[in-house]
Amino acid sequence: MGDLRLSANDLSRKSSPEHKAAVLFLITVGVVLRALLLNVPVAYLEATTYIDFATLPITKLVADYSFPTNHVLNTLLVKASTALFGVGLWQVRLPGFIANVLCMPLFYLFVRAMFNRHIAVITLAIVATSGPLLTTSVAGIGYNLCWFFFVSSLLLGRHFIKSNNVKSALLIALANALGLWVMPSYVYAALAIYVWLLVALIMAYKHSLRERVLRMVFSLIMFIVMALIFYSPILQEQGFDQLTNHHTHPRLDWRIFDLKHTDMAFALWSLAIDSTSGWTTGLGLIGLLYAAFTSSKLRALLFAIFVSGVALGLLMRRMEIVDTWGYTFFIFHLSSGITVFYLLKFLQEKVFPNWGKRARTGVASLILLVVFGWPGYEYALEMNYGMPQAHQAAKLVKDRLKPGDKLYVQHPWDAPIQFTTLSLDIDQAYLNGPPTPGAVVMVAVGLRPEQSVDGVLRANGQDPAQWPGIHEVEDWKGLKIFAAP
Repeated sequence: MGDLRLSANDLSRKSSPEHKAAVLFLITVGVVLRALLLNVPVAYLEATTYIDFATLPITKLVADYSFPTNHVLNTLLVKASTALFGVGLWQVRLPGFIANVLCMPLFYLFVRAMFNRHIAVITLAIVATSGPLLTTSVAGIGYNLCWFFFVSSLLLGRHFIKSNNVKSALLIALANALGLWVMPSYVYAALAIYVWLLVALIMAYKHSLRERVLRMVFSLIMFIVMALIFYSPILQEQGFDQLTNHHTHPRLDWRIFDLKHTDMAFALWSLAIDSTSGWTTGLGLIGLLYAAFTSSKLRALLFAIFVSGVALGLLMRRMEIVDTWGYTFFIFHLSSGITVFYLLKFLQEKVFPNWGKRARTGVASLILLVVFGWPGYEYALEMNYGMPQAHQAAKLVKDRLKPGDKLYVQHPWDAPIQFTTLSLDIDQAYLNGPPTPGAVVMVAVGLRPEQSVDGVLRANGQDPAQWPGIHEVEDWKGLKIFAAP
């Protein structure tokens, strides 16, 4: 703690009031953009996180990996949030929202420690408004927690590289074990951290290298031990294969993996383009190559990400969704920050000799806020469309149904509609069991995947022949409501 206070005091002393104000402004912009996304409609995975897992007793929650949507640590935090503040959309999203917000100051501190305060501010401007980071910034499914633990590990790793501190080594192990407890796919980021530590130590030290590497190995061992402890209830109940080769997300054979593995890289590239623009992404790629050529520290980070992704990708042979690789955008944005810094330096030397570092950093940061923020926020809104029909259906139940009436739904609409009715404090009896004689029966029929009235009724144990006069009463995008009488 004394070392931490000393570092904080030293950082504050070396920062001008203008610099502090700039950092606070950029973080505030990032917080506001994320807060504006808190009210986007509920997504399917968020609803199932609460309905299927967060409502379980803790002893069952930590031992249940029947579906890989139980991101255990995230689910525990969602359970705590809803227990404290009630059932609602922002309560489910609160843990991830806080984690995503904390990533901004933590990554700023890491970049400042690794490079300088000007690169840190420029990078912070990009991270605060980045489309890929905004898109999942409020999703209550765990990816934000993974990013938080990854960024925390980078900052702790920087301290460990400099100090060889055992406490830092243990905290790195704990942070990565907690990240893995969120979801097993965090293993890619965790391995990247340890590969980076090894490369950075080899690059920086000769005489004390053996001792430092031994402490890093100690941290790696403790990470594995902690992860096994966290997952011990699942391992005991369902076995190791349930985590690494789940039947809903199986390991592919070599032939299929060889045909499909490039799809993950294209998905990451598409995410970068769609959330900004083609020319911005192209310039970013050029900047990445330039920054990698310029900075050995960045090369170590890029090498770690590449090696860990390739090695584990070949070992796991699974098609990971693009959000799994979201942590890489922090490093990509760092490369952009480095490139912009050196571009500004070149302009100052060749064109604007009186342009000081503080002024050019401020101007560049404001430009980057607009360049990334405008398309990034629009992309985040588009990708967080969610399932607004669930709220419409819940309001329909509240406004038009009476005790004994029913609304029957089927997967994938069951969890979102049930969650929304809970958040509106609607009696769950409307969604379950047989109707009373003469009651109104409503049926929610989804269009993707295509459903039918008869199919939904049978899935709920009801005979469609009971309601020959059932008719359409609502036609929303993606969902229709039928009613009888």
